[in-house]
Amino acid sequence: MRAMREMEAIQKEGAINTVAWHQARATLDSMCSAPSKTYPCEPRLIKMSNNPSTDDRQFVKLPPYETVVDVHESTLRNARGSLRFYEDAMFALSHALAKRVDAGEITQEQFKLAWNEGWKWMYSQLQNDYVLLQQNITLAKEADANTWQTVGNVVVGLAAVAGAVLVADAQIRAENYRSAAMISAAQAQNQPRNVTCVAYPTGTLITVQCN
Repeated sequence: MRAMREMEAIQKEGAINTVAWHQARATLDSMCSAPSKTYPCEPRLIKMSNNPSTDDRQFVKLPPYETVVDVHESTLRNARGSLRFYEDAMFALSHALAKRVDAGEITQEQFKLAWNEGWKWMYSQLQNDYVLLQQNITLAKEADANTWQTVGNVVVGLAAVAGAVLVADAQIRAENYRSAAMISAAQAQNQPRNVTCVAYPTGTLITVQCN
């Protein structure tokens, strides 16, 4: 159940990530479309979706890269609360690269190439998590099946043992009853009796009757 809940969480995160990505992009677009914009908006070579692919970049008029990364991260964190370790690592890389490209230390093309490698790594980690969870669910189901089979065997065995004990107990009780009856009968036969005798004179003889 824990593995299945984690699998469901990853699937839900995908939908949340997509919504957060579009919200962040809308926020960034509004920063450059407002009449009193406070950001230096220029053409930036930007990924156009949050899909796993890395060949969907276009030049879009947006604020500096550091602002772009900040908005995407804050929007996603507000939507998710906490991120997975590889997502945190990807944002750390994005901030480092954004700072360098905004400072002119690297070109936008260099930013794209380095960032793409981090993006591919992040998605590979997500896939590893997904595959591992699938394996865990399969193993858990097999373990559950084996557990229930073992429990079933134990219950059947226990029932057999309990039945044998009850039969044996009944037999023992019956034997005890029979033995007690026989002993009682024997004791009754060997029990000394009080005999009362009365003598009657009958002519020259005496007759004795005993009860």
